[in-house]
Amino acid sequence: MDLPDVHPNIAELYARKVARLAEALNRPEERDEAAGTIRGLIEHITLTPGLKRGQLDVTLCGELGTLLE
Repeated sequence: MDLPDVHPNIAELYARKVARLAEALNRPEERDEAAGTIRGLIEHITLTPGLKRGQLDVTLCGELGTLLE
C-alpha cells in the first residue's frame, strides 16, 4: 500500500495555524469565523473525573485533538 507524502514540518505548520486561530478569538471582528473553524476541527470532547475533587481531564477528539497531542 502506498502511503501519502507528508510534509516533514506538518506538525509545526498546524501548530502555527492553531495559534493564529487562538489569537483570532481575541479579536472581535474575527471571533465568529475563528470559533467556527475550531468547532470544525473538534469531533467531540470527553470529560472524565480527575484524581482530585473538582478536577476534570479533558480529551479533544478530532483533527484538533490529534494536532495538540
